[in-house]
Amino acid sequence: MKLNVARIIQVRSIALSVYFFALYFLLSAMYSPMVNNNDYFRVAHSMGIVVPTGIRSGDYYLFTTPAVLPRTSFALLGYGFYWLQIIFGSHGFHTALLEYALSAIFFSGLFLLVLNQKKIGTSVLIILVLSLEYLVFGFYFKSLYEEVMVLALLPWLLYGIEKIRDKKCYGVFVTAGFFIILAKVQMAFICPVLIAIIYDSDKKFLSDKNKRIMAELLLLAVMIDYHSSGAALDVNRYDRYYNGIGWSLQNVAAWPAQTIGERARYFYGHQRTLQALSQGYETTTTARRMGTSYYPTEVHLLANNKLTQQQRDAEQKIIDMGGFKNIGGLFSAHFNLIPQVLGNVYLVTLRSNYSLEYVRGIRRIDSPCLQYIVHFFNWLLARCGYLYATTGALLLIIRQCKVSTLMALYFFLGAPLFVFFGDGYFEFEKHLQPYLMLLPLILLWPIHLQVLR
Repeated sequence: MKLNVARIIQVRSIALSVYFFALYFLLSAMYSPMVNNNDYFRVAHSMGIVVPTGIRSGDYYLFTTPAVLPRTSFALLGYGFYWLQIIFGSHGFHTALLEYALSAIFFSGLFLLVLNQKKIGTSVLIILVLSLEYLVFGFYFKSLYEEVMVLALLPWLLYGIEKIRDKKCYGVFVTAGFFIILAKVQMAFICPVLIAIIYDSDKKFLSDKNKRIMAELLLLAVMIDYHSSGAALDVNRYDRYYNGIGWSLQNVAAWPAQTIGERARYFYGHQRTLQALSQGYETTTTARRMGTSYYPTEVHLLANNKLTQQQRDAEQKIIDMGGFKNIGGLFSAHFNLIPQVLGNVYLVTLRSNYSLEYVRGIRRIDSPCLQYIVHFFNWLLARCGYLYATTGALLLIIRQCKVSTLMALYFFLGAPLFVFFGDGYFEFEKHLQPYLMLLPLILLWPIHLQVLR
């Protein structure tokens, strides 16, 4: 009997390994490296390399001295590979190593998760869901974007939930959750969901003391995130008010646009008409700012060396209008603004195209079969907003328990607002993607409930 069990595990392991290699090669055949939109510096500066803005990341970069210590989980991984290559005598960074490492992290977690299942139906469901996740969002593995760690660690997070069943074996869940929160400052939003999973576990799996320790470790990650990221950036304050509030007042959800590029072109093509709708909320009489974004408007103004200190102080006051205190005061004074903002945020979430074609890299493909596969994923990404809303509605209809219902409301209604109050509508689709990557965590919640009770 033991021999048969060992044989079954061996066969399943081989089959899964072959399947994972096939997925990896399929992804490599479809996607080329992503374009740097200027966000690579958050990771690349810790890796001792410089990746020019506006081009696809290359295979090899000569080393410089790391400009900063790593502040996120992906930057930490890159920093580790920097020293590893230095030790082995390399004079530059081979970026393919990061792609291999990220894929290995993803597939090893998925491997353990599948082998841990007792029911074949559950195994198949998990394989299908996470394989689709990998092929839809796996192009991030060919980038230096911080949110890639959310995707890489997702199978480990799901595996960690199941390991909570084994008393005193909660390290996997906490570690995966800790580094997912550290992936990017906006991932602090997911902390309450992870804590809800912990406290929804039966006491026979987790004592109250262990639950408290786990929650404190996740909250520690949030604190590290906040203090290491520079949470009160001028760019966020500017975009929160002038782009976020501005476009909401200008009814952005009704524009014939589904991406940041299309919205920007529509705004600048109809700027005078649109800014007339938000004129009452302008903060300066010298120029209309509502609807503009920090890049390129404000950064261009601040780059002017002829600005006096008085003019720079005036610009800072304009930027500071996007501070949370001022935003709160604005909503208090103009209560009718709240439904207008909420309506636009949720409609933009629903109708947006999440394919990120301005940074995503698609290879030139001659195979008709591969072309159909790529078109399918393009179609799926373009409609992720509807998938997001449908998933949320289904979970609210199913209503497994009060905790899952509350977490569904928090996740599906809260994430778009969290993105909005972070950076307005600027790159809204890209900023929402890490939460789309976590959809399997919410989709598989019924399995979690069976496991932890």
